[in-house]
Amino acid sequence: MYKMISWWARNPKAANLLMAGIIIVGIATFSRIEQEVFPKISAPVVSVHYVWPGASPKEVEDQILVRVEESLRDIEGIEKIRGFAQESFGAIYVQAFAGTDIDYLVQEVKREVDAVVSIPSDVEPPVVDDASFEFPIMAVALSGDVSEKQLTKTGRLLRDELALQPYVDVVNLMGYRKEEISIELSETAMRRYGLNFDDVANAIRKNSINLSSGNIKSQTGTLQLTTRNLGDSLEDFNEIVILQTPDGGKIKVSDVATVVDGFEDKDTANTLVDVETGRSLPLLGLAVMSSSNMNVVKTSKSVNEWIDSKQGSLPEGMTLQLWTDQSELYKGRMNLIVRAAYGGLILVFFILMLFLRPAVAIWCSIGIGTAFTGSLIFLPGMDISLNIISLFAFLLVIGIIVDDAVIVGENIHLEYERGRTGTDAAITGAYLVAKPVFFAVITTMIAFVPWLLLDGWQVQFVKNISYIVIFALAFSLIEAFFILPSHLANLKPHNEKSKFARIQKKFADGIVRYGKTHYMPILVAALRKRYTALACFVSVLIVVVSLSSSNWISKSFFPNVEDDEMTVQINLPSGSPFSRTEEIARKVESAGYQVIDYYRGKDNAVKGILLMLDENKVTAYINLHDPKIRDASAKEIAKLYREYIGEVPDAENFAIGTQIGRDSTAADLEFNVTAQNDDTLITASEEFMGKLRSYESIYDVNTSLNSAATELQITLKPNAEKIGLTLGEISRQLRQAYYGEEVQRLPREGDDVKVMVHYPKKLRRSVDSLTKFRIRTPDGREVPFMSVASVQQSPGISKIERTDGKKSATIGAYALPGQRSQVLKDFRDNFLPMWEAKYNDVSWSFSGEAEGEDQFLIEIRFLSLVALLAMFALLSIAFKSYFLPLIILSALPFGFCGAVIGHFIFGKGLSMISYWGIGAACGVVINDNLVLVDYINRVRRSGKHLLEAVIEAGVVRFRPIVITSITTFVGLMPIMLEPSVQANFLKPAVISLTCGVVLCAPVTLILVPCLMVIGADIKEVLSRIPQVIKRQFSLTTT
Repeated sequence: MYKMISWWARNPKAANLLMAGIIIVGIATFSRIEQEVFPKISAPVVSVHYVWPGASPKEVEDQILVRVEESLRDIEGIEKIRGFAQESFGAIYVQAFAGTDIDYLVQEVKREVDAVVSIPSDVEPPVVDDASFEFPIMAVALSGDVSEKQLTKTGRLLRDELALQPYVDVVNLMGYRKEEISIELSETAMRRYGLNFDDVANAIRKNSINLSSGNIKSQTGTLQLTTRNLGDSLEDFNEIVILQTPDGGKIKVSDVATVVDGFEDKDTANTLVDVETGRSLPLLGLAVMSSSNMNVVKTSKSVNEWIDSKQGSLPEGMTLQLWTDQSELYKGRMNLIVRAAYGGLILVFFILMLFLRPAVAIWCSIGIGTAFTGSLIFLPGMDISLNIISLFAFLLVIGIIVDDAVIVGENIHLEYERGRTGTDAAITGAYLVAKPVFFAVITTMIAFVPWLLLDGWQVQFVKNISYIVIFALAFSLIEAFFILPSHLANLKPHNEKSKFARIQKKFADGIVRYGKTHYMPILVAALRKRYTALACFVSVLIVVVSLSSSNWISKSFFPNVEDDEMTVQINLPSGSPFSRTEEIARKVESAGYQVIDYYRGKDNAVKGILLMLDENKVTAYINLHDPKIRDASAKEIAKLYREYIGEVPDAENFAIGTQIGRDSTAADLEFNVTAQNDDTLITASEEFMGKLRSYESIYDVNTSLNSAATELQITLKPNAEKIGLTLGEISRQLRQAYYGEEVQRLPREGDDVKVMVHYPKKLRRSVDSLTKFRIRTPDGREVPFMSVASVQQSPGISKIERTDGKKSATIGAYALPGQRSQVLKDFRDNFLPMWEAKYNDVSWSFSGEAEGEDQFLIEIRFLSLVALLAMFALLSIAFKSYFLPLIILSALPFGFCGAVIGHFIFGKGLSMISYWGIGAACGVVINDNLVLVDYINRVRRSGKHLLEAVIEAGVVRFRPIVITSITTFVGLMPIMLEPSVQANFLKPAVISLTCGVVLCAPVTLILVPCLMVIGADIKEVLSRIPQVIKRQFSLTTT
């Protein structure tokens, strides 16, 4: 190591070229790195979707899901199979173990799905695809007081045009109904002409066609035979002949039906509310989706330019408005990191200027920037993008890499103070701390390796953080030993005439003097009462660990960070009238105006409201003003908003989400309960929910089993079979009338338009129409429906869930802030064992965000233990001791203590982000401990007594340890003081890092010296044991 440091120190041109190369290549690489909002997550999950028009959830389950699930069980490597059935639709999600090739999995699922031949013939072909995580990065609102048809047509044109813009790949049209041509038959007219539904449907199929009939090869050439009579307009369908009478008359579709060129029969409404004018306009959304290769900044610029260019050419009465832009989140995070980096470097520079020479401060600061830039070089090769998660890693880098440069730079500065000059001082100063700094960096790298070995696909994104930190640490070593010594090889002596030099020397001498006059007496007193000092530190450790396990500090897997948008979601029972959904939507809109009035003149709150109504569900997106001009938190506004909406007693789910980076309306606690049969599932789920409701801190407990609809069950009367009718035939005719029969699909502007034959909409929505409905018998007669069948109301299920071949239910609940972990612990310890014993054929698992959390914690604990043992082994080899690594690693629990205290002071909850900061803090403190222990060993090798060596080492290393703590703390102060939403996401890690380093400074300066002496005490006692035993043995024999 000495030869390498010496060569680079004596060849400054090589060092300069190396530094310039790292900076230039790093900056050039930056432009090649993909920029996106969230990292790509490749989940080993394949989806299978079935559409069966008009089928009930039970039919979809029995005739599709059960059969397909049975076939899929033959695939190797399957971890879980989930599915659900709704009216006309079924879905199955096949989840494989981590590491499974997704292309292989898709092919295997397709093969097994195609092998199932017992699927009903009228089920549409299944769609098999990987369940990729695509999400909208931008949303554009198209609104206008125009007809639905014109709005939809314009939306389609704009969707296709936007998809062609630079840096835009996929655009989805949101909130629209599919076009549909309805042939609405009149029961009276059909009876008049003796027709039925089949007659009309068959006539349309036979006459509305485009068909190729071959070709004729004549002497003049080949002629194509074609039929071109495909209906597309109202006139085309009205003119189709159904029947010709014996007298030559024609009965056309227009004689028995009304043709409506409209939209599918689905209750939806989407409106954009202008809170300034109070005007509500119909709305369609254009969602720009994420893609595999994306530059979110350039995409945002392209879309905004397109919106500006289209404003003048839109049809009259229509406007385009950018509703959300996720790139602002990325740009905000990037700007935050850049500001924090510049601000941190400037503050670090000034701190180093005060305590070290200006040249040392300058080159240490440049070195930090070099390592920062170098970490960018390998990102494209590792397929790591710049996103809000990976940018978080650069925040950790700011706090970690400053340590190496400061320790090496300070030690070179110390050698100059001791009389060495030039290259000799630079080489000696760097070499003396080379061993501890090298092993400190390696141990820090080891601390981040476990995150690279996690199996779960849900935590793929954390690997990017580890890679970035490891790359930055590697470049910090290169900079500290190969570049920095050459730059500090020719430091000039202090200019005593310079006023700044005198001020700087005063600070530099002041910290050394403080170490001798204040710290050294404290250290001597602690060494004299070393066991008392040890007891004090252990007591603090016990108290803080107890605090962390109590309810004083909340815990969550991901940090709770507020967004600039609220999401209100209210689900009504299935089958609720759409008028009730509209009533709830009006309450949500009115609550928005009440919130605005409440804050008027005091603060800025709601900026815009977007309402989306779909059957029995209301979803509202509430845009809030920027936090820079808003004092009220999103949580406070959400609480007020909920109060103004009031109670919704018939709601199955009522949630207002304010958090970023997750499904903001998802329940805080979500479980999946499975059983073999419905009765057991319902009974066990009710008891499960009853216990959750018993907690005062839990509210809005809900289950998917609540989603029940009223069914009209039909039974055949005894006299029906006498006239040739069966229950199946009656059901078929009812389905034709009330659901409809699809007779064909028309291509129109890139979409398929269904042509449906059924009753008029008014009759389809009236129960009384059943009394007038006529059933056609096999011999052509017409009989009243109520004369051959009876109808009885009964509860039905609108959604059926399945997990691994069993019936399942999803149970969700919301918890008051900070209460989730406490409730979950009591629930698991005191209720679930008894519940599992009572229902031994029922099982449960976490669902939603908590799914895989237990497995993750088990894995990370095991891998962290392995990493800790690897650190111990490495340090044992380096120091040829089993005891010294224990002293060095004693910083680890105190790094955690510092983080807990910091979170308690700042009122933040512990999350996974916090533990990243704890890991970084431990890396910094282990570095300090290593340098101190290594210095003590060097002093002892010179012949001094242990106590003398410990005191001298403590005083000499006092300055770099304090400077390291101050620079780490000050370097991250810009983040600590930043009020933005982006900063709140990062603050748990910053708190852990800064508070961990600050608290561990006394550990390094006081506890480590005490442990060194205690270790000597123990060694001395152990060495006396053989002599005592020998003496006792001698006395016994005599």
